Amino acid sequence: NNSNRDFHTAVLNGFDGDQLVEALYMSIRREKEEVDKEMEERAARAAMKKVYTKGDAAKRRRDALHQVLYTVPLVPMAGQQVEVHYNPEYTPLRGKSEIYMRCSWNRWTLEQHDAAPLIRLEPNRATGGLGFYKALVDVPLDAWGMDMVFTDNAANGSYDNNGGLDYHVPVKGKSGGSHAGKTRLNIVHVAVELAPIAKVGGMGDVVTALGRAVQEEGHRVEVVLPKYDCINYNQVENLRQESNFVWGGTNIRVWRGLVEGLNTAFLEPENGHFWVGTIYGRGNDRDRFGFFCGAALEYMKRYV
Repeated sequence: NNSNRDFHTAVLNGFDGDQLVEALYMSIRREKEEVDKEMEERAARAAMKKVYTKGDAAKRRRDALHQVLYTVPLVPMAGQQVEVHYNPEYTPLRGKSEIYMRCSWNRWTLEQHDAAPLIRLEPNRATGGLGFYKALVDVPLDAWGMDMVFTDNAANGSYDNNGGLDYHVPVKGKSGGSHAGKTRLNIVHVAVELAPIAKVGGMGDVVTALGRAVQEEGHRVEVVLPKYDCINYNQVENLRQESNFVWGGTNIRVWRGLVEGLNTAFLEPENGHFWVGTIYGRGNDRDRFGFFCGAALEYMKRYV
């Protein structure tokens, strides 16, 4: 080691002091950007996994619920009668000789729950008296949601209240009265994927499953999606252009339709961000979807 002095030699075209500092700074900056990008991607993957898990759980909960409870018609109509079919086999009321139901409307309060009349369910003859019991119920004109619990006795019997959540079924066609419920929400999913029309990964499935699950709880749900030019719009019911607005230096057309039972708004900016034949992968996705987020917020201020 040259008697502890090591060996050294000059290098042609090397950095001077200021150039060396600049080069080191740019190297550190690039490394930090790469680390930040990796952290952002990890956070996005974690958020997607969380939403997917929640949507999948909601779907499994709905599938399990339909083994216990369904109505005819599937979505009751305000002002008409509905058949309630209940199977106690998978509930705390399994093996009970009599089944009763308490029923009220529009997300009942505790007082309404206690005051709701008991309705006796009869064995369903269509199944030979096995499995499902049924009852016929009149739906009020001002109903938007049906609330139910089941019991085996008029006084101090066993209860099935769906694990403390009660059973809830949305009602369509409210034709009179004012909205009495204070807990019904207007929920908008601002999304870049929606199954089955705009699906790349699992996010599209989650948006559809979660939106339908929330809608079935009696809330108003809408999805806002870019109007990609690569979607098969034959899968969109009643697609039509309704309006337009100017934002971000361009005109934005507003289209509406129904996808898997969900009201969906399609935003089509005339700057061509979504006339590119694909959903992702154009190299400027940050700009495209950043623009879409701002346009969606403006849409909600104007129309929601």
